[in-house]
Parts: sequence; C-alpha cells; structure tokens
Amino acid sequence: MTDAERFERVVMMSGGRFVCQGSPTELVTDLGAQLLGIPSGTSVTGIGIPWELQADGSRIAKPANDAELASWSAELAGAGVPFFVRKPTLADAYLHWAEAPLEAEVPAWTQPPVEKPDLAKQSKLLGSAQNVSGWQSPEAPPLG
Repeated sequence: MTDAERFERVVMMSGGRFVCQGSPTELVTDLGAQLLGIPSGTSVTGIGIPWELQADGSRIAKPANDAELASWSAELAGAGVPFFVRKPTLADAYLHWAEAPLEAEVPAWTQPPVEKPDLAKQSKLLGSAQNVSGWQSPEAPPLG
C-alpha cells in the first residue's frame, strides 16, 4: 500500500464492494495519531484494551487521545507485555474500513479457472469467424 500513498485519492474495496475513498492522509487520520500494538502470539488475557486482530496475528488498538495511550502503555508495561506505538498506515485504514482481516479476502488465483471458449464451435454457430475488418480467427474454417 505504500505506492497508494503517492496518489491524490484512494478507493478501497473488499470482497467486491466499495468500503471507502479519500486522500491517503484523510483515510489514515481517521484512525487517530498513534496506534498501540502487540506482536503476534502475545497473550492479552486480563488486559482490558479493545484489540483488533491483524492479518499477521498481531493486535492493534486505537487510543482516543494521548492520555488513553499513556494509560494503555502503562498497563502493558506493568503486565510485562511487549508492545509498540506507531503511526497508522493505509493498510491499517483498509483493515479498519473493510471490517475484515486481510486473510478473509479471497485471492483471484484461488477462484475456479474460466473456461476458454471453443472458437471452432463458435465459428460454426455464427457461420463465419470473419468480422467487419476482415480479420479471421486462425481456428475458424476458411471462408468460402
């Protein structure tokens, strides 16, 4: 998504549906100034922070302000939980607006293959494979 940060406007889609649009700055700013995160595999039992699971297994929380960030950071530090603080990215914006983890997206290559048309059969049905420009498909029978 780093390439998208260069554009004036970005449109995000998930599962074939439109989820949001705006400038990269607008989309990221909606998430707040900082994100609090913990690495994949870190236990969050007994920690009252509203986490969002990320595609890589890490968890992200969006503090509403600096006071909440400080409070959550102190809670994690007191529990000995490793954490990080960073600015939100367009990938974070996508996860927020799509309301689905990235692994829920179905890659195109997992879809069933599209059958190739039988050009010989089609040309027989149409009577000719010649179009207005005079081009003829190599698979079609010769005109005559």
